[in-house]
Amino acid sequence: MGKNKKHSSKKKSPEKNTEPQNNKKPVGVTDKQGSEPEKKTDAPTDIKADASEKKTDAQADIKADASDKKAAPETVSGEAEESGTEEGAQEKKPKGKAAFYAGKALRSISFFLILGTILGIFSYAVHPKNNKKEYGMRDQNAHAFYAEPENTLDTIIIGNSEAYSSFSPLEMWHAYGITSYVSAKGAILMSDAYYILKEVLKTQSPKLVIFETDAVFPQKEDQTLRDRTINNVIENESPLIKYHDVWKIQRPENYFAPINYRWQSYSRGQMDDPRTEGYESRNLVVSDGKNEVYRDGRINYWILKYMDKFVELCREKNIQVLFVTVPNILTTSKLNSQAIKNYCTSRNIPQIDFSEHPEFINIDWTKDTRDGGVHMNTRGAKKVSLFLGQYIINQYDIKDRRDDKELAKRWDRDYKRYKNEVQIKRKKLLGLM
Repeated sequence: MGKNKKHSSKKKSPEKNTEPQNNKKPVGVTDKQGSEPEKKTDAPTDIKADASEKKTDAQADIKADASDKKAAPETVSGEAEESGTEEGAQEKKPKGKAAFYAGKALRSISFFLILGTILGIFSYAVHPKNNKKEYGMRDQNAHAFYAEPENTLDTIIIGNSEAYSSFSPLEMWHAYGITSYVSAKGAILMSDAYYILKEVLKTQSPKLVIFETDAVFPQKEDQTLRDRTINNVIENESPLIKYHDVWKIQRPENYFAPINYRWQSYSRGQMDDPRTEGYESRNLVVSDGKNEVYRDGRINYWILKYMDKFVELCREKNIQVLFVTVPNILTTSKLNSQAIKNYCTSRNIPQIDFSEHPEFINIDWTKDTRDGGVHMNTRGAKKVSLFLGQYIINQYDIKDRRDDKELAKRWDRDYKRYKNEVQIKRKKLLGLM
């Protein structure tokens, strides 16, 4: 209030401002009268300005707060996006690794498929296209079963030279109507016997498999036997390795010709050798130190391994197994016989041991062997086969098939040929031809 009175007294005093009012002001003169109204006018303006500024600031703060609140979800959303991006990156990394390994695996598979195809082509190219020796087939007599009509052989005999010397399928056919085949190789390995059985089962469904046990005691040291077995397995698993040298004798036009195993052994795998050389003339010393090594009754690890596989394969196919031991001056011994007996007992396998019971076949050692007591000749083979055929008919569900006219025609024809061939060989030995 005091301030207002002072301002109003100044306005009413004419004496203090006698000069006429002029719009122009002298330089350096302050217009007190003009300045006061400005102060009067400015005060409310300042208040309004301050109020306006405060209001504006308040509104700005409110807007800023609102903006911050609106921005907050965006920040959360941004953080979520960043988090999602990081998670996505983390997810992409495993996917990237999976794709890498998948691609690597695919390339590896493709490589092996191509390699396998190439090896398959070369394996077929060198594989014998006929089961004869001149086409590259090893042991053609052992593999002539390929030419037999499918599923016509009821009995298969597998073993070494003792087997193809001691068993005559045609004698068993003629006496009992049994269809059989001897698939045997000289100095056969047990692993080879197992692979021969696998081959036979591709075309035949025998009811009985006979294994001649002389192959259990090969005349080889353990180290040599192990190496030979490993090589034999590799060859049987890889035809390309087994027949790698067939290209030398096979004509180029036969490389990709169809396989046609048509060569047939009329004797069904038997060596029809009528030569006679008795044991006494050979003068073998049974207790010779070299031979004693193979008479100790010890079955080598590799032999035992593939004996078990041989028996297991038969049982998987529901095939009966019979072990037969034929007398042999070189390897027959009580220890060996006992070892075979123990094995057969532990596996529940029937066994015939002619070395312990020579009276079964009435062997004449002066006439029934072809090489001084080691292998049977055709005379000794007939004795073994007639006893064995009777045993098979009595003990197994194997029938006489001589009523099958088509089958009998072939077997009867080959039996006549067999007898004729043996007669011719005997005449040659006697110098009559």
